[in-house]
Amino acid sequence: MNAPEPPKDPIRFVAGDDRWIELTQQANAAYTNQQGEAVDDLYQSALEEADKLLRSAEKGSGPAQAPAILVISHHNLAELALKRGQTDRATAHYQGAFDRLVTLAGNMSAPLELREACMSHLRIALVALVAHLLTCGAPSSKLAREIERARNAVHAARGRPC
Repeated sequence: MNAPEPPKDPIRFVAGDDRWIELTQQANAAYTNQQGEAVDDLYQSALEEADKLLRSAEKGSGPAQAPAILVISHHNLAELALKRGQTDRATAHYQGAFDRLVTLAGNMSAPLELREACMSHLRIALVALVAHLLTCGAPSSKLAREIERARNAVHAARGRPC
């Protein structure tokens, strides 16, 4: 039995939203070509598109991949900030992705498919946030608090007490 062939375009495989894909690919190209300000603008536009998609998903009309798109967008901006030595800005992006997923995963009025997608991507967002906070020397109480928030969100989304 042969293994499945990997996707030819991993961004398109994950996202499925043409506008977000276009913005992210343009930002990646601008980064490769060291086009400073254009990189910021394009990644920020991609994040705005991701936020729009997630709001649509909250209403039941957005793509199921919206949580993944949001995490990728925030993490792209976080990594860019880190490369520029902007630790606080990177923290804000890692925290922003995590906070949004925690909120949505625990929002019982959000569509079930969206809550499940948030739970699925919450682990990625949590690991990135905790790893970043560790490198910044955050106190262990902060790390424990964020881990507990993720745990509580998952339990709430599944309708179980912690």
